[in-house]
Amino acid sequence: CFNSFALFMVPITEDLQISRATLALVTTISSLVGMVMAPIAGRILSRRSVKRLMFAGILVAGLSIAAQSRVASVVQLYVLAAVRDTASEFCLAMPFSMLMTRWFVKQRSFATRLIFVGSSLGGTFFSNPLTALIAARGWRFSYAVCGLFVALLVAPICLFVIRDHPEGAQEEVPEPQAGPEDRPSESIYKNPNFWLYIVGMCANAFSFGIMYHMSAFIQSAGYAAAV
Repeated sequence: CFNSFALFMVPITEDLQISRATLALVTTISSLVGMVMAPIAGRILSRRSVKRLMFAGILVAGLSIAAQSRVASVVQLYVLAAVRDTASEFCLAMPFSMLMTRWFVKQRSFATRLIFVGSSLGGTFFSNPLTALIAARGWRFSYAVCGLFVALLVAPICLFVIRDHPEGAQEEVPEPQAGPEDRPSESIYKNPNFWLYIVGMCANAFSFGIMYHMSAFIQSAGYAAAV
């Protein structure tokens, strides 16, 4: 559902009578919210039950997506996008990474690839049915379906599937804090891997900014949305 925003650009801009640049500000808001919330969510997730926070995050994000189907102005869309992206910090990449670190040691690299390939495949498999639904019932109905799918199906599944620790440790126990002797002596800013990560993240964000407009451009060139 998060990866399918591009499919909605043309019908939303036509319905709200706004430009694509105005609508694309949603992605800017998402980035800003992520920058502010990421460290806050990280601290909270390290001290509380990841499963419960994921459930709450998925539920709020799904309801926010469903509520976006009822907006009358782009400002309302911005506000709900900010709520959705605040909640998403507790149910997407960060909790995935934390759970992967807890559960996997020898196969951690493979687990990381599996997690993020899975999220990409979801967008791939849902794009065509979602495009057909938008064409048949409109973007508002389709947005509501996406949001309710997340809130009513994915959120309850989270409660049954996710486990905070493989050994069944008690939840809501703060993680042990590293002492001075456990901290790396070298600053992270002197580590070339850190800067490689930063470059990769910037390239990733830039490519996503382009991809949000590809579907709309193809449709404006005269091709059907299904293409």
